[in-house]
Amino acid sequence: MPRLLFQNSRHFSLPLLRALKSHGDIRIKTLAELSFEYLWLVIFAGEDVIDPDYSVKCQESLSEYFSAMTPAEKEALSTVALEAQARLLAEPDKHGYTPRKLVTEEQRAFLEALASGDIFDQWG
Repeated sequence: MPRLLFQNSRHFSLPLLRALKSHGDIRIKTLAELSFEYLWLVIFAGEDVIDPDYSVKCQESLSEYFSAMTPAEKEALSTVALEAQARLLAEPDKHGYTPRKLVTEEQRAFLEALASGDIFDQWG
């Protein structure tokens, strides 16, 4: 009977394990980026972009969503929020542009709570 290539962990080489872990990290980061964009849309988009009833329904289920997340998923989402916070609240560039003038206090508070992980305690 032929043996399966990855029948047990003895068949994994160290470089392959590192590559698989790295690939998993990339997937978690990609999903965290998508989750962040979805959260931003659901929470901050106006009714001209998203149905208000749908937005409220999604916001009401966030505690279940956050509770179901693994620690690694929460960490990845916090990292994405930290990156977004740095980008959105950056100092003006050489031309004087900064997107922070467009960020509301509510959005700043959301970014801070998500970046610090406090949001998981508040809503999870």
